[in-house]
Amino acid sequence: MPTENASALGPLSPAEATQWIAMGRLLVPFGGLLAGELQPGEILVVNGATGPFGSAGVMVGLALGARAVLATGRNERPLGELARRLGPRVMPVAMRGDEAADRARIVAAAPGPIDCVLDLLPPMASPAQVRTALLAVRPNGRVVLMGGVGMQVANRSRCPTRGSCATTSRRAASGCIRRRRSRGSSACCEPD
Repeated sequence: MPTENASALGPLSPAEATQWIAMGRLLVPFGGLLAGELQPGEILVVNGATGPFGSAGVMVGLALGARAVLATGRNERPLGELARRLGPRVMPVAMRGDEAADRARIVAAAPGPIDCVLDLLPPMASPAQVRTALLAVRPNGRVVLMGGVGMQVANRSRCPTRGSCATTSRRAASGCIRRRRSRGSSACCEPD
């Protein structure tokens, strides 16, 4: 951050410092969900929900009024803990590595068509995990790619849906929003 954009906070108590740290963690998925235009009552998938930004994405999705948040991840224990702590609108979906079966589990767990996907998977995750969630969204749904893998998937040469999509440094910094047009096709839109 350029120093001209920084402001001193002044002295903070330990409790205040913890709140500021938590706010920074929540602002990343908040920005993604704003870009993805999540509306109250919609169904959200948070791909990579067991990571620090993914679990924050689940909380922010709930706070923004999502009807249901499908939390995906490989580790069932933290997924169950998210659901236990955050309530019945959180639906954990364990990813087991089989794209078709994982996608079927996501769609089956959703109480209706999936409106928005927020992908926060780390760069070391498999692009197949991103494709799994990307292809579970309803036609005209939105996918916000904020994780490191998403930029590989959004790259024209690797785009699983063969949509017209190019990665730019601006997209790499702020995420790529995909609008799913129909089964197997999508368009990549410039974020705000």
